[in-house]
Amino acid sequence: MPEPENTPRQHVEWFVQEQMPDGTWDQASRAILDRPAAEYRRERLADRYAGVRFRVARRTTTVLMEPEPDDSVTVRPTRYEVSLLPPGHDAYPHYRLWVEELDRYGWTVHDGHACLGAVDDDGRLWWSIGTSVYGRDDAWTARYRHPDLDTALRLAVAAAPHLNVNVRTAAQVLADAKETRHA
Repeated sequence: MPEPENTPRQHVEWFVQEQMPDGTWDQASRAILDRPAAEYRRERLADRYAGVRFRVARRTTTVLMEPEPDDSVTVRPTRYEVSLLPPGHDAYPHYRLWVEELDRYGWTVHDGHACLGAVDDDGRLWWSIGTSVYGRDDAWTARYRHPDLDTALRLAVAAAPHLNVNVRTAAQVLADAKETRHA
């Protein structure tokens, strides 16, 4: 009869250890399934190598029989958070972006209300209100949907320091937090 899934089973092995000159212990025998046999092996080794200390040790392993993965189930990460601020920071929820695969048109970078299309060299962010492609033309889709995750992540990372809430960028908020810690 097969073992039920998710049932822990303990496996115990005994073995002999030899004390090394530096005081540490090293395994001196193969694994043995019962203690009396391990004690017998320790006695034989002690008789054979006078002056060397041996002891019996036990190793317990817990085995958990898990169900086989179902190959018919697919798991894909389709949403990532990006922020210059650490997750524990009070302002973190206001200064985060999501990189998300929303539809068949590719990946988008958004703040929950608007999509990010580009970041200029001077840090200017190009936003479009809304996150849906429906009712948009091909030019909008080309600008605000990105062909792969790497492209979208690079855009989000480049934009993170420039996110602006109440005329304060994420970089300014982070710098203020560092000054407060060092003051």
